[in-house]
Amino acid sequence: MQTVLKNEDNSVMRTLLRFISRPLLAAVFIHDGLDALLNPDDHVERFRKMEPTLEKVGLPPILTSDAKLLSRLAGVATAVTALGLALGKSPRICALILAVVNLPISVVNNPVWAAKSTAERRDYTRGLVAGGSLAGGLGMVLADGNGQPSLKARREIARAAKAGK
Repeated sequence: MQTVLKNEDNSVMRTLLRFISRPLLAAVFIHDGLDALLNPDDHVERFRKMEPTLEKVGLPPILTSDAKLLSRLAGVATAVTALGLALGKSPRICALILAVVNLPISVVNNPVWAAKSTAERRDYTRGLVAGGSLAGGLGMVLADGNGQPSLKARREIARAAKAGK
């Protein structure tokens, strides 16, 4: 009896944690996405600083031709996906998309190698660490099955059920 109550308490606690944590994690992406949509010039300026490096690694110039539009589109995608995460609508897919978008944006916004002073390098490093921390939080969402068994476990359950018939 005590084990059952303990498991129910853990389930309630995990649900409450999801209810609070996902919107908090999503908030930074919603804010940044809306900022890119409404104030693209700041984002374009950071992107322009990285443009030569991006072209060296093979990014086609067609993608960099309209940085303002690209910034706005990325902002919309980020804000909408983060809103989905906050509301719990396909949270794992939203987390995956945000993680994929987060990596290049963190690098573009924090070019440690281009720092001209110790203070600037420290700020860029802090930004990269924050981006990594956000990626870690998104990874936790990716690993969270909302109390459901993993796909692998579901397949094994289905196989066992078929074998038992």
